[in-house]
Amino acid sequence: RQAESLGDRAAELATADTTPGQILGATATPSGPSSLGVLPLGVAGLALGLLVAVPVALTRRTAPTAGIGDVGGLGSINEAAVLDGTRDPRPQDTWDIAALMLKLPSEAPADSGYTLVVDGSVGTQPGTALAEALRRRGRAVRHVDAAVINEGKLARGWPTQRKQSTWGGEVVVIDSSELTSDALKVTLATRCDQVVLARSVDDDALAARRLRGLLRAQGVDVALTVLLPQRGERL
Repeated sequence: RQAESLGDRAAELATADTTPGQILGATATPSGPSSLGVLPLGVAGLALGLLVAVPVALTRRTAPTAGIGDVGGLGSINEAAVLDGTRDPRPQDTWDIAALMLKLPSEAPADSGYTLVVDGSVGTQPGTALAEALRRRGRAVRHVDAAVINEGKLARGWPTQRKQSTWGGEVVVIDSSELTSDALKVTLATRCDQVVLARSVDDDALAARRLRGLLRAQGVDVALTVLLPQRGERL
């Protein structure tokens, strides 16, 4: 039975078409290697490395300047005093030192009070923190959130002399952090006695420099810049 089966199979194979195609030429030994060689491969690798490395290097070079980073990063933002609170174990310690560093009159004027504009990152509430620090030093303090004041009133001249007369004898901390307009912040700063900036190391350095430049253009000096840790570290 096996012989018959193999015989049938051999008959099928004998009738099969086994021609693979047309032979174009005889076989021969290659005249040269199939690769490009050491020099072309080296040049190609160098070009590919430059294409990858240059963008990565530029990205790493510009990354630290995207945020403030440290006290050194504040050099181009503020030439006045800088308080580094990134290593303070408690935020209260930072603001107690800030209240000590500010050169405030021993007594606020009885007819107008003494006004401070405090501007910081949204959500940091630097005005509240500074007001509490001043109260701990025995000062009569009023905290005002500029964001609740009508923007039209701010643009027209708030706080007016009439309004300031109601603040007699007080240190008034006006928090401008929640204002969305840098122009309003600068306008408000021109009507107050001192300006305090509070910035995190992960804040936008370009935005901070822009605000500092606008203040300088209007002749407003920043009395103190407070450097705070990253927002995630303060939670």
